Amino acid sequence: MKEHAIKMGRDKLYDLLRAYHLLPKRGRSGIRTTYSKHHFYKYPNLVKDMDVLRPNLVWCSDITYIRTGNGWSYLSLITAGVEHMLILTSSWVGLFNLA
Repeated sequence: MKEHAIKMGRDKLYDLLRAYHLLPKRGRSGIRTTYSKHHFYKYPNLVKDMDVLRPNLVWCSDITYIRTGNGWSYLSLITAGVEHMLILTSSWVGLFNLA
């Protein structure tokens, strides 16, 4: 750019490259552990429009994977829906290794 006597800052240069689709696409920063477009049956949200009038009426659960030094570990949580109290946890260390 110095050869052509063009003065432009970094941000302006990036805006110009972006306008002409010349910036490389960024890759994923990590491993995706959730795939929601699977062909298995997806259950509807049964409590979406429900009025929860008393404690301990609705429980929520979730499963997630956590990267550890031994690979990937699985963590399951069950919470009470209204009180947000943790009811039960379960984990399995070294479930699988995605290298």
